Amino acid sequence: RKGNMVIGILLLVIGVVLLFKELGLVQWEQVKELARMWPVLLIFWGLDILIPKKLLWLEVILILAIIALILLLAFKHPLIYREAQFLSWTGR
Repeated sequence: RKGNMVIGILLLVIGVVLLFKELGLVQWEQVKELARMWPVLLIFWGLDILIPKKLLWLEVILILAIIALILLLAFKHPLIYREAQFLSWTGR
């Protein structure tokens, strides 16, 4: 059961990002920037292996904190944020 947690969280994050994309809350460039963060999957996998089953709550908190940080960096990164403002200003 514990091994499924990382996969479940990953599917949840992918689903939320794609839903935000379809609702127009994020742009495709932001989704591509987020996809560049694939090495984080290795971090999640490592956490899943290292943290004992009785500390599952700690693993959940760490994974959610990492996801929140990645989303914050991906969607508010200065280069992406400036580009998004420029595109909305020019009407593209």
